[in-house]
Amino acid sequence: MRNRLLILWASLLLSEFVFGQDDYRPDRQHRFSLEAGGDFCLQSNSLTNEFMNKYLYGKFIDGELMQKQLNRLPSGMRTGIDLSFQLMAEYCTDTLRKNAIKFWATEHSLVGLRLESDLARLILHGNKQFEGDSAQFSHGGLVAMHYQTFEVGWGMQKSLKRYVVNASIRGGLACGTSRLESVFERGYLYTAPYGEYLDIDVGFHGFINDTAGSDMFKPSGYGFSTGLQAEVVENGKQRFFFGISDIGMLWWDKDAVELSLDTSFVFNGFQIDDVLNIDSTLFGDFNVDSMSQKYIHSAGTVERKTWLPVFFQLEYERKFSREISVFSALSYRMGVYSLPSLLVKAAYSFGNITPSLVLRAGGYGKLSAGIEVQLATSDFHHRLILGSAFLDGQLLPKHTGGQGFYIRYAFHPKSWK
Repeated sequence: MRNRLLILWASLLLSEFVFGQDDYRPDRQHRFSLEAGGDFCLQSNSLTNEFMNKYLYGKFIDGELMQKQLNRLPSGMRTGIDLSFQLMAEYCTDTLRKNAIKFWATEHSLVGLRLESDLARLILHGNKQFEGDSAQFSHGGLVAMHYQTFEVGWGMQKSLKRYVVNASIRGGLACGTSRLESVFERGYLYTAPYGEYLDIDVGFHGFINDTAGSDMFKPSGYGFSTGLQAEVVENGKQRFFFGISDIGMLWWDKDAVELSLDTSFVFNGFQIDDVLNIDSTLFGDFNVDSMSQKYIHSAGTVERKTWLPVFFQLEYERKFSREISVFSALSYRMGVYSLPSLLVKAAYSFGNITPSLVLRAGGYGKLSAGIEVQLATSDFHHRLILGSAFLDGQLLPKHTGGQGFYIRYAFHPKSWK
Protein backbone atom coordinates (compact mmCIF):
# COMPACT_ATOMS: atom_id res chain seq x y z
CA MET A 1 0.00 0.00 0.00
CA ARG A 2 2.89 2.36 0.74
CA ASN A 3 4.12 1.84 -2.85
CA ARG A 4 0.67 2.63 -4.21
CA LEU A 5 0.55 5.89 -2.28
CA LEU A 6 4.01 6.74 -3.59
CA ILE A 7 2.97 6.03 -7.18
CA LEU A 8 -0.16 8.18 -6.74
CA TRP A 9 1.79 11.19 -5.48
CA ALA A 10 4.55 10.82 -8.07
CA SER A 11 2.07 10.55 -10.94
CA LEU A 12 0.19 13.64 -9.73
CA LEU A 13 3.43 15.59 -9.49
CA LEU A 14 4.85 14.51 -12.84
CA SER A 15 1.61 14.35 -14.85
CA GLU A 16 1.59 17.40 -17.16
CA PHE A 17 3.65 20.52 -16.61
CA VAL A 18 1.27 23.45 -16.85
CA PHE A 19 1.59 26.96 -15.53
CA GLY A 20 0.41 30.35 -13.81
CA GLN A 21 -2.76 31.81 -12.42
CA ASP A 22 -2.46 35.54 -11.69
CA ASP A 23 -4.39 38.02 -13.84
CA TYR A 24 -2.49 40.98 -15.27
CA ARG A 25 -3.65 44.54 -15.46
CA PRO A 26 -2.60 45.57 -18.98
CA ASP A 27 -0.65 48.76 -19.63
CA ARG A 28 -3.23 51.07 -21.24
CA GLN A 29 -0.47 53.09 -22.92
CA HIS A 30 -0.69 50.36 -25.57
CA ARG A 31 -3.75 49.51 -27.60
CA PHE A 32 -2.93 45.79 -27.76
CA SER A 33 -1.20 43.57 -25.22
CA LEU A 34 -0.39 39.88 -25.05
CA GLU A 35 0.71 38.31 -21.79
CA ALA A 36 1.49 34.79 -20.57
CA GLY A 37 2.56 33.27 -17.28
CA GLY A 38 3.59 30.04 -15.65
CA ASP A 39 3.52 28.87 -12.04
CA PHE A 40 4.64 25.79 -10.11
CA CYS A 41 4.27 25.42 -6.34
CA LEU A 42 4.68 22.48 -3.95
CA GLN A 43 4.08 23.33 -0.28
CA SER A 44 3.65 21.57 3.04
CA ASN A 45 3.19 22.87 6.56
CA SER A 46 4.78 19.73 8.06
CA LEU A 47 7.01 17.93 5.56
CA THR A 48 10.43 19.33 4.67
CA ASN A 49 11.78 19.52 1.13
CA GLU A 50 14.37 16.89 2.00
CA PHE A 51 11.69 14.42 3.07
CA MET A 52 9.24 15.21 0.23
CA ASN A 53 11.88 14.74 -2.46
CA LYS A 54 13.00 11.41 -1.02
CA TYR A 55 9.45 10.15 -0.42
CA LEU A 56 8.08 11.14 -3.82
CA TYR A 57 10.99 9.68 -5.77
CA GLY A 58 11.39 6.50 -3.74
CA LYS A 59 14.74 7.24 -2.13
CA PHE A 60 15.85 5.75 1.18
CA ILE A 61 14.52 7.49 4.31
CA ASP A 62 16.46 6.70 7.46
CA GLY A 63 14.94 6.49 10.93
CA GLU A 64 16.30 9.85 12.03
CA LEU A 65 14.68 11.71 9.13
CA MET A 66 11.39 9.85 9.60
CA GLN A 67 11.29 10.67 13.31
CA LYS A 68 12.02 14.32 12.52
CA GLN A 69 8.97 14.45 10.26
CA LEU A 70 6.74 12.71 12.80
CA ASN A 71 7.73 15.35 15.36
CA ARG A 72 6.45 18.05 12.96
CA LEU A 73 2.90 16.61 12.87
CA PRO A 74 1.25 17.71 16.14
CA SER A 75 -1.56 19.56 14.36
CA GLY A 76 -1.91 17.46 11.22
CA MET A 77 -0.58 17.81 7.71
CA ARG A 78 -1.57 20.14 4.89
CA THR A 79 0.17 19.69 1.51
CA GLY A 80 -0.61 21.04 -1.94
CA ILE A 81 0.58 21.23 -5.54
CA ASP A 82 -0.34 23.94 -8.05
CA LEU A 83 0.83 23.83 -11.66
CA SER A 84 -0.87 26.29 -14.00
CA PHE A 85 -0.67 28.22 -17.24
CA GLN A 86 -2.37 31.39 -18.38
CA LEU A 87 -2.57 33.37 -21.61
CA MET A 88 -4.31 36.77 -21.82
CA ALA A 89 -4.84 39.12 -24.77
CA GLU A 90 -6.47 42.57 -24.78
CA TYR A 91 -7.45 44.92 -27.59
CA CYS A 92 -8.71 48.46 -26.93
CA THR A 93 -11.64 49.21 -29.23
CA ASP A 94 -11.31 53.01 -29.12
CA THR A 95 -8.38 55.37 -29.57
CA LEU A 96 -8.80 56.74 -26.04
CA ARG A 97 -8.30 53.19 -24.72
CA LYS A 98 -11.36 53.35 -22.47
CA ASN A 99 -12.94 50.07 -23.63
CA ALA A 100 -11.31 46.76 -24.42
CA ILE A 101 -12.10 43.21 -25.51
CA LYS A 102 -10.23 40.56 -23.53
CA PHE A 103 -9.51 36.86 -23.94
CA TRP A 104 -8.26 34.43 -21.30
CA ALA A 105 -7.09 30.82 -21.63
CA THR A 106 -5.99 28.96 -18.50
CA GLU A 107 -5.03 25.44 -17.50
CA HIS A 108 -4.75 24.19 -13.91
CA SER A 109 -3.50 21.04 -12.24
CA LEU A 110 -4.25 21.24 -8.51
CA VAL A 111 -3.70 18.80 -5.65
CA GLY A 112 -4.75 19.46 -2.06
CA LEU A 113 -4.26 17.14 0.92
CA ARG A 114 -5.40 17.62 4.52
CA LEU A 115 -4.76 14.86 7.08
CA GLU A 116 -5.27 14.58 10.81
CA SER A 117 -2.06 14.01 12.76
CA ASP A 118 -2.73 10.32 13.44
CA LEU A 119 -3.62 9.54 9.82
CA ALA A 120 -0.51 11.33 8.57
CA ARG A 121 1.59 9.27 10.98
CA LEU A 122 -0.19 6.10 9.88
CA ILE A 123 0.50 6.74 6.18
CA LEU A 124 4.11 7.81 6.71
CA HIS A 125 5.20 5.21 9.25
CA GLY A 126 2.59 2.47 9.54
CA ASN A 127 0.48 1.37 12.50
CA LYS A 128 3.15 -0.28 14.65
CA GLN A 129 3.68 3.06 16.43
CA PHE A 130 0.05 2.79 17.64
CA GLU A 131 0.46 -0.67 19.19
CA GLY A 132 -1.87 -0.85 22.16
CA ASP A 133 -3.36 2.50 21.18
CA SER A 134 -5.83 4.03 18.72
CA ALA A 135 -5.26 6.22 15.70
CA GLN A 136 -8.06 8.78 15.24
CA PHE A 137 -8.67 10.42 11.88
CA SER A 138 -11.54 12.38 10.35
CA HIS A 139 -12.38 15.64 8.59
CA GLY A 140 -9.55 15.33 6.09
CA GLY A 141 -9.15 14.23 2.52
CA LEU A 142 -7.52 14.49 -0.87
CA VAL A 143 -8.64 16.37 -3.96
CA ALA A 144 -6.86 16.41 -7.32
CA MET A 145 -8.15 18.07 -10.46
CA HIS A 146 -7.08 19.09 -13.95
CA TYR A 147 -9.18 21.57 -15.94
CA GLN A 148 -9.05 24.39 -18.49
CA THR A 149 -11.03 27.60 -19.02
CA PHE A 150 -11.55 29.70 -22.16
CA GLU A 151 -13.18 33.06 -21.53
CA VAL A 152 -14.05 36.27 -23.34
CA GLY A 153 -14.68 39.53 -21.50
CA TRP A 154 -15.14 43.29 -21.65
CA GLY A 155 -13.05 45.88 -19.85
CA MET A 156 -13.81 49.55 -19.14
CA GLN A 157 -11.78 52.47 -17.82
CA LYS A 158 -13.15 55.56 -16.06
CA SER A 159 -11.26 58.66 -14.86
CA LEU A 160 -12.47 60.34 -11.64
CA LYS A 161 -10.31 63.33 -10.71
CA ARG A 162 -7.30 61.78 -8.91
CA TYR A 163 -8.42 58.23 -9.59
CA VAL A 164 -8.51 55.91 -12.58
CA VAL A 165 -10.90 52.95 -12.30
CA ASN A 166 -10.51 49.80 -14.41
CA ALA A 167 -13.13 47.05 -14.33
CA SER A 168 -13.82 43.94 -16.37
CA ILE A 169 -16.11 40.92 -16.46
CA ARG A 170 -15.69 37.67 -18.33
CA GLY A 171 -17.22 34.26 -18.94
CA GLY A 172 -16.85 31.21 -21.09
CA LEU A 173 -16.24 27.49 -21.39
CA ALA A 174 -14.70 25.24 -18.73
CA CYS A 175 -13.35 21.78 -19.61
CA GLY A 176 -12.45 19.08 -17.08
CA THR A 177 -9.82 16.44 -17.76
CA SER A 178 -9.74 14.67 -14.40
CA ARG A 179 -11.03 14.93 -10.85
CA LEU A 180 -10.36 12.75 -7.82
CA GLU A 181 -11.92 13.28 -4.38
CA SER A 182 -11.58 11.30 -1.17
CA VAL A 183 -13.08 12.73 2.02
CA PHE A 184 -12.84 11.09 5.45
CA GLU A 185 -15.98 11.63 7.53
CA ARG A 186 -14.72 9.55 10.46
CA GLY A 187 -11.90 7.11 11.17
CA TYR A 188 -10.59 4.91 13.95
CA LEU A 189 -7.89 2.21 14.00
CA TYR A 190 -6.91 0.23 17.08
CA THR A 191 -3.82 -2.01 16.92
CA ALA A 192 -3.77 -4.64 19.66
CA PRO A 193 -0.49 -5.46 21.49
CA TYR A 194 1.82 -7.61 19.37
CA GLY A 195 -0.44 -6.96 16.38
CA GLU A 196 -2.86 -9.71 17.38
CA TYR A 197 -5.83 -7.94 15.84
CA LEU A 198 -7.00 -4.66 14.28
CA ASP A 199 -10.24 -2.88 15.13
CA ILE A 200 -11.27 -0.49 12.34
CA ASP A 201 -14.20 1.90 12.03
CA VAL A 202 -14.13 4.13 8.97
CA GLY A 203 -16.44 6.20 6.82
CA PHE A 204 -15.52 8.13 3.69
CA HIS A 205 -16.90 9.07 0.31
CA GLY A 206 -15.12 9.72 -2.95
CA PHE A 207 -15.49 10.57 -6.59
CA ILE A 208 -13.39 9.75 -9.64
CA ASN A 209 -14.00 10.21 -13.33
CA ASP A 210 -12.92 7.86 -16.09
CA THR A 211 -9.67 9.34 -17.42
CA ALA A 212 -9.14 6.71 -20.14
CA GLY A 213 -8.55 8.65 -23.35
CA SER A 214 -9.21 11.98 -21.62
CA ASP A 215 -6.84 14.91 -22.16
CA MET A 216 -7.02 18.65 -22.75
CA PHE A 217 -8.20 18.03 -26.34
CA LYS A 218 -10.77 15.43 -25.28
CA PRO A 219 -12.21 16.41 -21.88
CA SER A 220 -14.51 14.20 -19.85
CA GLY A 221 -16.38 17.15 -18.32
CA TYR A 222 -17.83 20.40 -19.65
CA GLY A 223 -19.22 23.48 -17.95
CA PHE A 224 -18.86 27.21 -17.57
CA SER A 225 -16.60 29.67 -15.76
CA THR A 226 -16.92 33.38 -15.00
CA GLY A 227 -14.90 36.07 -13.29
CA LEU A 228 -14.64 39.77 -12.59
CA GLN A 229 -12.05 42.25 -11.41
CA ALA A 230 -11.77 45.91 -10.44
CA GLU A 231 -8.80 48.21 -9.96
CA VAL A 232 -8.43 51.74 -8.59
CA VAL A 233 -5.24 53.74 -9.24
CA GLU A 234 -4.59 57.01 -7.39
CA ASN A 235 -2.31 59.49 -9.21
CA GLY A 236 -0.11 56.61 -10.30
CA LYS A 237 1.21 56.29 -6.73
CA GLN A 238 -0.92 53.57 -5.23
CA ARG A 239 -3.17 50.86 -6.59
CA PHE A 240 -6.00 48.73 -5.16
CA PHE A 241 -7.20 45.58 -6.92
CA PHE A 242 -9.89 42.95 -6.34
CA GLY A 243 -10.43 39.89 -8.51
CA ILE A 244 -12.47 36.71 -8.40
CA SER A 245 -12.13 33.96 -11.00
CA ASP A 246 -13.08 30.33 -11.67
CA ILE A 247 -16.69 30.84 -10.63
CA GLY A 248 -18.41 27.96 -12.36
CA MET A 249 -19.30 24.29 -12.60
CA LEU A 250 -18.36 21.15 -14.51
CA TRP A 251 -20.72 18.39 -15.58
CA TRP A 252 -18.84 15.08 -15.87
CA ASP A 253 -19.71 12.31 -18.29
CA LYS A 254 -21.65 9.19 -17.28
CA ASP A 255 -18.48 7.18 -16.61
CA ALA A 256 -17.80 9.15 -13.42
CA VAL A 257 -18.04 6.95 -10.31
CA GLU A 258 -18.94 7.73 -6.71
CA LEU A 259 -17.44 5.52 -3.98
CA SER A 260 -18.45 5.16 -0.33
CA LEU A 261 -17.24 3.23 2.71
CA ASP A 262 -19.16 3.13 5.99
CA THR A 263 -18.34 0.10 8.07
CA SER A 264 -16.61 -1.40 11.09
CA PHE A 265 -14.68 -4.65 11.15
CA VAL A 266 -12.08 -6.57 13.14
CA PHE A 267 -9.14 -8.61 11.83
CA ASN A 268 -8.09 -11.21 14.38
CA GLY A 269 -6.21 -14.46 14.57
CA PHE A 270 -3.34 -13.04 12.50
CA GLN A 271 -0.16 -11.21 13.31
CA ILE A 272 -0.43 -7.71 11.86
CA ASP A 273 2.72 -5.72 12.55
CA ASP A 274 2.27 -3.10 9.84
CA VAL A 275 -1.00 -2.27 8.09
CA LEU A 276 0.95 -0.62 5.24
CA ASN A 277 2.53 -3.98 4.43
CA ILE A 278 -0.57 -6.05 5.07
CA ASP A 279 0.02 -8.29 2.02
CA SER A 280 3.19 -9.67 3.61
CA THR A 281 1.49 -10.84 6.81
CA LEU A 282 0.05 -14.30 7.47
CA PHE A 283 -3.27 -13.77 5.68
CA GLY A 284 -3.14 -16.62 3.22
CA ASP A 285 -5.23 -15.62 0.21
CA PHE A 286 -6.29 -12.29 1.75
CA ASN A 287 -4.93 -9.08 0.20
CA VAL A 288 -5.68 -5.38 0.00
CA ASP A 289 -7.57 -5.70 -3.31
CA SER A 290 -9.97 -8.27 -1.88
CA MET A 291 -10.59 -5.99 1.13
CA SER A 292 -11.37 -3.09 -1.21
CA GLN A 293 -13.80 -5.21 -3.22
CA LYS A 294 -15.54 -6.38 -0.05
CA TYR A 295 -15.90 -3.13 1.87
CA ILE A 296 -15.74 -0.25 -0.63
CA HIS A 297 -19.03 0.18 -2.46
CA SER A 298 -19.68 1.99 -5.72
CA ALA A 299 -22.79 4.02 -6.26
CA GLY A 300 -22.43 3.12 -9.91
CA THR A 301 -21.75 5.37 -12.82
CA VAL A 302 -23.27 8.79 -12.29
CA GLU A 303 -23.56 12.05 -14.13
CA ARG A 304 -22.19 14.46 -11.56
CA LYS A 305 -21.58 18.18 -11.40
CA THR A 306 -18.78 19.76 -9.36
CA TRP A 307 -17.86 23.34 -8.54
CA LEU A 308 -14.69 24.90 -9.87
CA PRO A 309 -12.26 25.99 -7.12
CA VAL A 310 -13.10 29.71 -6.88
CA PHE A 311 -10.05 31.98 -6.58
CA PHE A 312 -10.13 35.33 -4.70
CA GLN A 313 -7.39 37.95 -4.75
CA LEU A 314 -6.89 41.36 -3.09
CA GLU A 315 -3.86 43.50 -4.01
CA TYR A 316 -2.34 46.74 -2.84
CA GLU A 317 0.68 48.45 -4.39
CA ARG A 318 2.42 51.63 -3.26
CA LYS A 319 5.15 53.60 -5.04
CA PHE A 320 7.25 55.65 -2.65
CA SER A 321 9.49 57.01 -5.40
CA ARG A 322 10.43 56.30 -9.00
CA GLU A 323 12.67 53.47 -7.79
CA ILE A 324 11.04 52.06 -4.63
CA SER A 325 7.70 50.25 -4.43
CA VAL A 326 5.92 47.72 -2.22
CA PHE A 327 3.35 45.19 -3.42
CA SER A 328 1.10 42.94 -1.30
CA ALA A 329 -1.53 40.36 -2.25
CA LEU A 330 -3.95 38.31 -0.18
CA SER A 331 -5.39 35.30 -2.05
CA TYR A 332 -7.49 32.24 -1.35
CA ARG A 333 -8.59 29.25 -3.45
CA MET A 334 -11.64 27.33 -2.29
CA GLY A 335 -12.13 23.56 -2.30
CA VAL A 336 -8.51 22.39 -2.24
CA TYR A 337 -7.76 22.38 1.53
CA SER A 338 -5.70 25.56 1.25
CA LEU A 339 -5.57 28.42 3.75
CA PRO A 340 -5.47 32.09 2.68
CA SER A 341 -2.06 33.15 1.38
CA LEU A 342 -0.25 36.48 1.85
CA LEU A 343 2.49 37.65 -0.53
CA VAL A 344 4.62 40.79 0.00
CA LYS A 345 7.25 42.20 -2.40
CA ALA A 346 9.65 45.09 -1.91
CA ALA A 347 11.19 46.28 -5.18
CA TYR A 348 13.94 48.69 -6.24
CA SER A 349 14.12 49.71 -9.90
CA PHE A 350 17.40 50.24 -11.75
CA GLY A 351 15.66 51.37 -14.92
CA ASN A 352 15.12 48.28 -17.07
CA ILE A 353 16.04 45.87 -14.27
CA THR A 354 13.93 45.61 -11.11
CA PRO A 355 14.87 43.10 -8.38
CA SER A 356 12.46 42.34 -5.52
CA LEU A 357 12.54 40.60 -2.18
CA VAL A 358 9.54 38.25 -1.81
CA LEU A 359 7.92 36.99 1.41
CA ARG A 360 5.04 34.51 1.44
CA ALA A 361 2.95 33.00 4.24
CA GLY A 362 -0.09 30.74 4.39
CA GLY A 363 -1.51 28.55 1.66
CA TYR A 364 -0.28 25.05 2.43
CA GLY A 365 2.90 26.16 4.21
CA LYS A 366 4.49 28.58 6.61
CA LEU A 367 6.62 31.69 6.11
CA SER A 368 8.97 31.50 3.12
CA ALA A 369 11.27 33.94 1.32
CA GLY A 370 12.51 34.37 -2.23
CA ILE A 371 13.52 36.81 -4.96
CA GLU A 372 12.10 38.18 -8.20
CA VAL A 373 13.75 39.91 -11.16
CA GLN A 374 11.92 41.92 -13.82
CA LEU A 375 13.69 42.62 -17.10
CA ALA A 376 12.40 45.05 -19.72
CA THR A 377 13.58 46.40 -23.06
CA SER A 378 14.41 50.10 -23.25
CA ASP A 379 11.03 50.92 -24.81
CA PHE A 380 9.19 48.54 -22.41
CA HIS A 381 7.51 46.71 -25.29
CA HIS A 382 8.82 43.44 -23.86
CA ARG A 383 8.87 42.49 -20.16
CA LEU A 384 10.06 39.28 -18.54
CA ILE A 385 9.59 38.37 -14.85
CA LEU A 386 11.34 35.45 -13.16
CA GLY A 387 10.88 34.65 -9.50
CA SER A 388 10.46 32.21 -6.66
CA ALA A 389 8.93 32.66 -3.21
CA PHE A 390 10.76 29.56 -1.94
CA LEU A 391 14.45 30.32 -2.22
CA ASP A 392 14.86 29.34 1.43
CA GLY A 393 13.49 25.91 0.55
CA GLN A 394 16.40 25.34 -1.82
CA LEU A 395 18.99 26.69 0.60
CA LEU A 396 17.58 24.99 3.72
CA PRO A 397 15.80 21.81 2.51
CA LYS A 398 16.09 20.15 5.93
CA HIS A 399 14.10 22.88 7.67
CA THR A 400 11.52 24.22 5.18
CA GLY A 401 8.65 22.74 3.19
CA GLY A 402 8.13 24.75 0.01
CA GLN A 403 9.48 24.86 -3.53
CA GLY A 404 8.39 26.52 -6.73
CA PHE A 405 8.92 29.24 -9.33
CA TYR A 406 6.98 31.53 -11.65
CA ILE A 407 7.61 33.22 -14.99
CA ARG A 408 5.74 36.06 -16.70
CA TYR A 409 6.10 37.59 -20.17
CA ALA A 410 4.33 40.67 -21.60
CA PHE A 411 4.41 41.95 -25.19
CA HIS A 412 3.11 45.32 -26.46
CA PRO A 413 3.63 45.71 -30.25
CA LYS A 414 4.99 49.09 -31.32
CA SER A 415 2.71 49.25 -34.36
CA TRP A 416 -0.36 48.97 -32.10
CA LYS A 417 0.56 51.79 -29.72
